[in-house]
Amino acid sequence: MWGKWGAQRLIRHLDERHPELRGLSRGQTSPGTMNTSSSSGSGSRVGESLDVRAVTRAAQAVAEKLRLPELVHELCSLLLANAGARQVVLVARNNSDWQVLATAHVDRAETDVLVDGPLAKADVFQAAVHLVLRTRRPLVIDDALQDPTFRLDRYVTAARARSVLCSPMLRHGEPVGAILLENDLVAGAFTPDRVEFLQVIASQAAISIENAGLVRDLESSLDAQVALTGAHARFVPYQFLASLGRENIQDVRLGDHASKSLSVLFSDIRGFTPLVENQSPRESIDFINAYIGHMEPAILANGGFVDNYIGDAIMALFDGPADDAVAAGIGMLRALQVFNAERAGAGLSPVSIGIGINSGAMMLGTIGGPNRIKCSVIGDPVNLAARIEGLTKQLSVPLLVGDGTISGLVRPGSFLLRPVGRVVLVGRTEPVTVHEVFDADPPDIRDAKAASLDRYRDACAAYYSKAWADARAGFDAAARACPDDHVALAFRDSCDTLLGNPPDPQWTGVLQVSRK
Repeated sequence: MWGKWGAQRLIRHLDERHPELRGLSRGQTSPGTMNTSSSSGSGSRVGESLDVRAVTRAAQAVAEKLRLPELVHELCSLLLANAGARQVVLVARNNSDWQVLATAHVDRAETDVLVDGPLAKADVFQAAVHLVLRTRRPLVIDDALQDPTFRLDRYVTAARARSVLCSPMLRHGEPVGAILLENDLVAGAFTPDRVEFLQVIASQAAISIENAGLVRDLESSLDAQVALTGAHARFVPYQFLASLGRENIQDVRLGDHASKSLSVLFSDIRGFTPLVENQSPRESIDFINAYIGHMEPAILANGGFVDNYIGDAIMALFDGPADDAVAAGIGMLRALQVFNAERAGAGLSPVSIGIGINSGAMMLGTIGGPNRIKCSVIGDPVNLAARIEGLTKQLSVPLLVGDGTISGLVRPGSFLLRPVGRVVLVGRTEPVTVHEVFDADPPDIRDAKAASLDRYRDACAAYYSKAWADARAGFDAAARACPDDHVALAFRDSCDTLLGNPPDPQWTGVLQVSRK
């Protein structure tokens, strides 16, 4: 901001905002400056005007620094280069105490930025600093070793301090800190123009240090907010909030809701209890976390997010085309192969899972009571997806999808799909067609199923047309091509039953599922 001001405007600005400095920028000697020595110092140029351009450049350099370490470094470097000092000490208030903010010396390459130690314990000229903070007036000592007031001071005798200049940093007339300059080589190093220079810089430094503190606090608040937002996102996915039209968790209210077309994926570990019955609670938690750690990336990579973990079960939602959910299910099964390979290397038994997917219109919303709310999704497609996942156990296939997902596919040809039956699931009256996705089957089984896919589909059509002999021949061919094709084997057995004991004319081939 200083670069936009002319020299005269800078002087007027300093006069208006800092009356304690009025006249200094015109080369006048400050009547409030304490000089405890009779000599004004060698090389003094009393009466010469202060270089306003130098002050402008220096003030601008200090004002441009918004972060405390950079500000302190710039301030110390500027004073060492222009004020005739060999050592600079910056003191600032920290709550109710005075702290040494930084020290710098010409013989050290870098400023000791943010020393942040109590002034009472610092190896600095404490008596001079306390006097300046108390009187709020600059202090000039031409030769501390000869000065009647300070020559016996412990710091002066130990450090052999000679020229000393200390100026308060004032904000609204109150001290917020002090700048202490020392020169241990010569007496009278701090001439009137250098005193004036320091006072102007001290005024700007007071403002800049305060601003840097505000920036630091703001950045800390932002960092804390980012961390808090990240923590909340691990409990409530940001996608859920976005679907509710909320930017953050603080905006969520009980009863918020939105209707959307989504795909929902349920997965569950088969035989979970035997896997963990001999494990300690810690081992069980580690096992679940290791398993989920392998599953979650496939969900996230395909645009989904985990809505809930229910023990070893996973519920995930997908706001894109149904293809994303199917691709995630395939990815999870492939990740399971990696997980099982790691378990085999540790001498552990493999894990089997079932995945059910369905798509359709659902209601997202917040449910709960006055003190505890939960983001959730409800709707018939959700319940159906859960039932389909349970059906994977009965049909001995790892991945099943419902009609809603099949109709929602943008690229159905990208997946290996086949119908596995028309079923009435628990709690429902209308039948649905359930489809198997076998892309993630072991390569030999996958290839055998794919090779007989057309014959299998023809056999399904014959089965529901009551042409059970033709259907049996097709399923038998599929089972001979792939002995591990549990669905084809089940259909072949059903054909044998129907051929040996023909059903009622009302037979539809719909399987009534009696358990979840």
